[in-house]
Amino acid sequence: MKKIIYSVMMFAIAAFTLTSCEDVPAPYGFPEESGGKEIIPIGDPEGTGAQEDPYNVAAALTRVNAMADGETTEEIYVKGIISTISEVNVETGSAIYFISDDGTTAHELQVYRGRYLGGAKFTEEGQIKVGDEVIVKGKCKNFKGNTPEFDTGSEIYMLNGVMAEVVPMDDPKGTGVQNDPYNVAAALNLINPMPDGQMTDEIYVEGIVSTIQEVSVQNGNATYFISDNGSPNNELEIYRGKYLGGKAFTSEDQLKVGDKVIVKGKCKNFKGNTPEFDTGSIIYMINGEVAVEKPMADPTGTGTQTDPYNVAAALNLITPMADGQLTDEIYVKGIISKIQEVSVQNGNATYFISDDGSEDNQLEVYRGKYLNGADFTSASQIKVGDVVIVKGKCKNFKGNTPEFDFGNVLYSLNGQTEGGDTPGQDGNITKTVDGSVITITDNSVTATAGVVELVDLSQQDALGWEDKQAENLVVNTNMGTVSFEKGEGRNAPAYYPPVVRMYAKNYFTAGGGNMKVAKIVITCDGSYTGNQTLYAEADGTLMTVYNEHSSNSGGTQLRIKTIEIYYGE
Repeated sequence: MKKIIYSVMMFAIAAFTLTSCEDVPAPYGFPEESGGKEIIPIGDPEGTGAQEDPYNVAAALTRVNAMADGETTEEIYVKGIISTISEVNVETGSAIYFISDDGTTAHELQVYRGRYLGGAKFTEEGQIKVGDEVIVKGKCKNFKGNTPEFDTGSEIYMLNGVMAEVVPMDDPKGTGVQNDPYNVAAALNLINPMPDGQMTDEIYVEGIVSTIQEVSVQNGNATYFISDNGSPNNELEIYRGKYLGGKAFTSEDQLKVGDKVIVKGKCKNFKGNTPEFDTGSIIYMINGEVAVEKPMADPTGTGTQTDPYNVAAALNLITPMADGQLTDEIYVKGIISKIQEVSVQNGNATYFISDDGSEDNQLEVYRGKYLNGADFTSASQIKVGDVVIVKGKCKNFKGNTPEFDFGNVLYSLNGQTEGGDTPGQDGNITKTVDGSVITITDNSVTATAGVVELVDLSQQDALGWEDKQAENLVVNTNMGTVSFEKGEGRNAPAYYPPVVRMYAKNYFTAGGGNMKVAKIVITCDGSYTGNQTLYAEADGTLMTVYNEHSSNSGGTQLRIKTIEIYYGE
């Protein structure tokens, strides 16, 4: 018994001893706490982050690691040794690399897409190497709260003892208007203090092309830089800008380093560290040649199917709109001035329309569908010079690109509508949709007053139809029949009380008696009004309604509750 009591007392003393030592730091890390690797302590923080007293990496990490995601330091200087190089991208002129205090990969600070000495672009991979001593200048952040890094826009201030030549900016000049453009220095003074997301008004900036990153003939735009003296110092980026007068770039040699330009557009400070002209800018002047800006036509139209806007009226409506705002559905008439892409794979096209067929005062039609909402199946279906009416909703993309939004359709092409909103292959047949009601009218038939039949599909289960029945869906009426057929669809129509569901490429016929069908009114279940390409055909006393689609499945179901059939001669 004494032995047991003695043992318990020894355990208690041991526990007390261990507890008393909990707050005493170990002189080194335990291997199991780092996956078996030796823990290398971070060095002592040094420096103030100023040009004359840069942080060491330890000091920079101490500061940045404590920051929240989205927070950014002011411009600081950090001294270190390049420990890892992830990428030197000559195309963008930037590099991704890491620095540490001792040149090892322990306790590194990332330099993300930084510039070379003095802010110049990297032109070859060998300009930096592991082991180089550097001072980096820029703003830092803790990306996603776990990656301390210099943000884009940093530059090497010192490389192996060689200091960057500080090229002072020119004196700011100009007021930013057409006849008194800003010089680049004045533009940078305006843009650099702006937070990310803020945009200037439309301004004019004069400068010399100092760097060309890309001229994309496919997209008709270019990304390049201008400065006051043509050097790659104190540059302003022009991001995906258009050529003279807003025309598309058609050749890479239309722009070269040394060209004197005046650029017109809206500017922003991208991510708070990259001053640039936003997409949609244009060259107003190049080497003394000024763009001839054609005046817009007088605005006409009300934007309806029978009285479409011209392009001038549409631009007047869209241009003042804020990014993210959308018009109601409108109709706009114009002439195709440029075709950017017809994608047979996606079944849509991106093209431009204007009032005179020129590339002045254009409205973009972004990824629109063909007549009646059908897919484009060939690039030859539209061409420059075609007169069109486009139907859809419009927006001012990013506040500088007026366009028809995705989902628009060609209502008319050179006067041919194939029914327009009424996509029947028979030109006498029209279709309108009002909420959940579809009205199909054969305008060649005069309705006889009072001769109408109602087919209520909710009553068919009482007459023997079964739930999910997909065969023999035929209703006999006094004047003929209504019959639902599979057609070329993958799935056959089916009865889901109280509606018949018609899928892609299914159809139904109505009539077949002694009188022609003058009109059919279909009441649907909610928004299940079939595809935009739904159309009808007449053949003698029979009318056929097709839930047409670009493939034999998918699209929008036509869920029919009732069918009213009007007869005539």
